[in-house]
Order: sequence, then C-alpha cells, then structure tokens
Amino acid sequence: MSDKRYKFDCVSCHGMTLNKEMIESVFKRGKSFNEYVSGMSEIYRLLFKVSYDEYNVDWDSVKCIKQFLNNRVLNVIVLAAEWCPDSRQNVPALAKVAESIGSVRLSIHEVNKGDELSTKFGLIRIPTIIFYDENWNELGRIVENPLTGSIERDLEKILRISC
Repeated sequence: MSDKRYKFDCVSCHGMTLNKEMIESVFKRGKSFNEYVSGMSEIYRLLFKVSYDEYNVDWDSVKCIKQFLNNRVLNVIVLAAEWCPDSRQNVPALAKVAESIGSVRLSIHEVNKGDELSTKFGLIRIPTIIFYDENWNELGRIVENPLTGSIERDLEKILRISC
C-alpha cells in the first residue's frame, strides 16, 4: 500500500534507523493500558475509561484477525498523550480490541512534541500506533485516527487480510 499511515518499507525515521534491539527496548519501557490510565489525573482517567467502556468491538473482524494470527504475537507501540482527544478515543479502543484478540501486546508511552520517542519514531500526529510482528518487523501504523473508522478494520489492512 502506498499510504504511509498503513505501511512503512523500512524502519527509518528522520535519518535515524531503529534496529530491532532499540524497538524492543522501547517496548519494554512502555506501560499496559491499565498502568497508563492509572497514572493519569482523575478527569483523564475517567475519560479513557468511558471511551473503553463505550467502544463496540467488531467481533467479526476480531475473529478473522485471531484466525490469521493463529496465536502469533502482535507487538504494538503506542505513542499518545492523555490530553489529546484522538488518544482518548483510539487508545482505549485499541486496548479493548487487543484484549479481545488476546495475542496482542501493548506498550503505551506518553509523548510530547520533540521528545526522544517522538523523534526516534518520526512522530507526526498522536496517537501513533505502530504494529510489529514477533520479530520486531514493522507491519504498519495507524496515525491519529483509523482510516476506515475502526481499529479492527485498519488492522486487517495492515495485516493484508480480507475478512
């Protein structure tokens, strides 16, 4: 696909190549959804919880993705900000989808423009959701909002499956 919000041909941003060890190291420093939310102020914690509770999972897509993954792990690095409305909508949705799939591991990072992670990963907008296979090969990204309107359907496109 030519849309860079779905597929990158290499793991290189702004002239800096990210090797698999660096990516895995960043992943290990991230937080689970519950850890991320628990560190927020009360108002943001409530907004994230409401978004999570109100998100309706597309179970047909989840079933298809689960069958395709066949228990293989999908690693996801999420670069987000609690103050960002798109993060408040899409990070909880992603967490609910990941929980529904079961073999998806999330690593969520609070970022600000110009910080180390923003620079390393070529952050343009938040949230930026980066999908990796079990060998830390980048599969694709969702930047700001899913193009299809659904995390699950965008993930189908990233995995290049048709459900």
